[in-house]
Amino acid sequence: MSSSSSNARVNRPEWDRILSAAQKNNATEILRLVSEDGVSASHANAVDQSALHIAALWGNVEAVTALLSVSANTNAQNRITGGTPLHSTVQSSKEPASNRVMCAKLLIEVGMADPTLGDLYDATPLDYLEHSQNSNDEEGGGTPQSSKTFGRPGGGGAQDEEFYTQMRDVLTSSRAAGSSTALELFTYIENVDCDGLQSYLQQKKAGDGVEDMMLLLEERERGGLTPLLYTIGKIQKICQEEDGGGGSEPQTIDEDQLNRTTQIVTLLLQQGALPNATPKSIDLRTTPFSSPAPTTNKTPEEVEESLEAALLNAPLHTICTELHSINASSSTPPSSKPSLRLCLETTAVTLKRYGATVSKATCLYMHDAARRGYLDTVRFWIETLLVDIDAKGRQGMTALHFGARSGRVDIVRYLLSKGAGKGCVDDRGKTALDAATVNGKEEIVVLLNSVDDR
Repeated sequence: MSSSSSNARVNRPEWDRILSAAQKNNATEILRLVSEDGVSASHANAVDQSALHIAALWGNVEAVTALLSVSANTNAQNRITGGTPLHSTVQSSKEPASNRVMCAKLLIEVGMADPTLGDLYDATPLDYLEHSQNSNDEEGGGTPQSSKTFGRPGGGGAQDEEFYTQMRDVLTSSRAAGSSTALELFTYIENVDCDGLQSYLQQKKAGDGVEDMMLLLEERERGGLTPLLYTIGKIQKICQEEDGGGGSEPQTIDEDQLNRTTQIVTLLLQQGALPNATPKSIDLRTTPFSSPAPTTNKTPEEVEESLEAALLNAPLHTICTELHSINASSSTPPSSKPSLRLCLETTAVTLKRYGATVSKATCLYMHDAARRGYLDTVRFWIETLLVDIDAKGRQGMTALHFGARSGRVDIVRYLLSKGAGKGCVDDRGKTALDAATVNGKEEIVVLLNSVDDR
């Protein structure tokens, strides 16, 4: 089965707006589409050319940064040549070339892109760079000084010496620097070795004390990720591979590996890992959770906005995004993927129990479930994650607004039974009753009128 036929992320035409935003280098629109409209950061077109492929090809640094901040798949391969976003930026001829060097650096150091990953011709980004350089060195272009057969002779066209040197340094040095300083802790996580990790952490705690243990859990490797963030990334990767996301063929879930990865999340949190940690990157937005926030003259509103932006990269939002993707993959409540759903729900509950913050952007997923009529999902948000039932989202609407305007009787009845505010108004001053009335949802109107105002 091809990914194009099975991948619901790909088959959502309304999500193509993120592809346009990536091409136009509109980072603000990318973040809005992901946080407000639930668009997958790894969304791709019909040939599995993702938003990150497009942004990297154009050398759009801001767009690449934004996509990485919302966990776009950096190793997605298209169906044209099997190229990754890293291939795209190396083979492109878009100017200025320095922007493409920066994109490659971001992809590797922040996004953990694998520069050794080959395309359909078994050629890596470095192979194309060397191929292009060797072709340029020969009079009249010559033939590639490579034993490989390339799908696009000449790579990305003529490259000047400065570009070649800088790009080669990024492709050969960044990955090596990350692996040479890799901590033993990450090796246990990489191998999904729960028992080994538990013994290692116990020994460290006994020998070095609690304070040093906390420092260990906040060590950053693997592209600026803490051990917890790296583990969350592994869960996300399993989700994307199972769904065929980002251009890969769907794969059967290894339930044992999935369960052990979930156990690692719990183990790290038990030992003191910060549940709201966010990745370090060269993005100028700071995270207030891993270090003291710098003194600024920001207004309270601006501080809150910064916190919300940081939480887009936090573990709970990442996990809830994957849960939402399962919901969004069908027009009916999903009954498949039970092991994956259980893993994600268990992880979300564990993160919440250890202090993870539910952001406004995360609450939008509850609103979407109310709009679609997914009662079990709405119940999970309210009863298990303990989300504010009257949390406002797009246009100031609550879950009750969304359920009412969509005619979801079961949702509205449930929300009212849990104390949802019938009198809550949106940005236009309209209540859920107004929304039901204007949309002709007569059964909802009767139901709302039968309940006292709250």
